[in-house]
Amino acid sequence: MKNPKLLKEYVTITRGYRGKPTNGENTKKCKYIKLSNISDGEIIKDDLEIIDYDITMDKILIQDKDILITARGSRFESAIIRIEDDEKVVCSDGYFILRVVNSDLNPYYLNVYLNSELGQQAIFVNQIKSAALIINANGLLNTFIDFISKEKQEE
Repeated sequence: MKNPKLLKEYVTITRGYRGKPTNGENTKKCKYIKLSNISDGEIIKDDLEIIDYDITMDKILIQDKDILITARGSRFESAIIRIEDDEKVVCSDGYFILRVVNSDLNPYYLNVYLNSELGQQAIFVNQIKSAALIINANGLLNTFIDFISKEKQEE
């Protein structure tokens, strides 16, 4: 890396929804992203489950241009999501939600970087190796990213 910066300087991290999703008579609904809804860095929004929404989900609602990254599972996935103004979306606790909070970092660049070979090497140097993928939030925040100029990020 030419200009390593800690990820925690640019993002916040939140774990996905830890409750059991239900689909009952509640009139308020939201979309729910499971591990199977992301494939090769793409979120398949047409296949999202519709579940009951309750106020406890407010703090984990996904925002436009958040990045979902696998917290555990059989494979690593990272994808950026686009959210409409009136859309409510949550994800399972199998994901971390990365929210870029520093305007010096373009979320699209971060997503491409996390999906790159260099990005994955940086992520997994701080993680415990096991047969199943398990990513630790603190390890992820202490991952170095190769920080490049805003102009290069836009390219």
